[in-house]
Amino acid sequence: MNEFAIDVRQLVKTFPGGLVILNGLDLQIRRGSVYGLLGCNGAGKTTLLRLMLGLLRQDGGSLRVLGENPLGAPASIKEKIAYVPQVFQLPFWMTPEELCRYWAHLSSRFCPNRALDLGIRWDLPWRRKIGRLSYGEQKKLAIAMCFASMPEVLILDEPGEGFDLPSRRELNRQLIELAEDNPDTTVLISTHYVSDLEKLADHVGFLHDGHIPVSASLDELQENVRKVQLIFDTPVKAEDIDMPGLLKLEVLGPVATALVKWHDDSVIRHFELTRRVRVQQFHLSLEELFLEIMDSPGDVFARWQQPAQFAVVA
Repeated sequence: MNEFAIDVRQLVKTFPGGLVILNGLDLQIRRGSVYGLLGCNGAGKTTLLRLMLGLLRQDGGSLRVLGENPLGAPASIKEKIAYVPQVFQLPFWMTPEELCRYWAHLSSRFCPNRALDLGIRWDLPWRRKIGRLSYGEQKKLAIAMCFASMPEVLILDEPGEGFDLPSRRELNRQLIELAEDNPDTTVLISTHYVSDLEKLADHVGFLHDGHIPVSASLDELQENVRKVQLIFDTPVKAEDIDMPGLLKLEVLGPVATALVKWHDDSVIRHFELTRRVRVQQFHLSLEELFLEIMDSPGDVFARWQQPAQFAVVA
């Protein structure tokens, strides 16, 4: 069995007029992981998800979900993949109970009792017409139906959109419980609510300029990427600061503020010993990190693979 539930290599997608949305994109998501896809508006997140589902055809590269190209995948593979789009429409004339009976005829994997259990846990009116449910209730129903389909891959596009803060927190809690109850299910979440991903995801990737320049575990990102201030005795210039692992730098008088990627504190010791400088470190939340990176993504991603340590530390 392939270790990757989703395996994307050099994916290319263009639209009429020569608009390049994805350009040589690589992404590998291991089975059983919860992966968060981050990017600004228009970065191509929804396009990538639709390609994974076989709703669009790529113009180049390879794409495998559960080992198959989604476009030509057999029904036995397709029914293992569930998707809740950002914009969705359920049959408003049915009740959730009727929808379950209908869905059970479409999928051999669908478990009506599981859907009912989730409906009870989420306080969904099971015999009320779907058209009379609130937007949040309809979205919870859509997610419940997908989980009841017992998918091996679950793709969620903006699952928290349209929810108020208390409802979004409750939805996140329930998603965490469901992920824990189904450790073999791979979950891919695309969202603008970056703070939500910090609670849900174990890996994240940044989609920018048609590819994913950074894909890493959340723990690794938050441990290694930090904001630091170097406080010198006299004013300094940016070009005078030689700092491995530097992603972004701003200098104001004697204070240099930097976003850096360090695997340990050897760089700090180097500056303290050789430059007589005071160093302050600030660990960042995922939301803070996202904002720092997207303030100047071209520079940050271009520097991401540069060495993060001095060759010799004094």
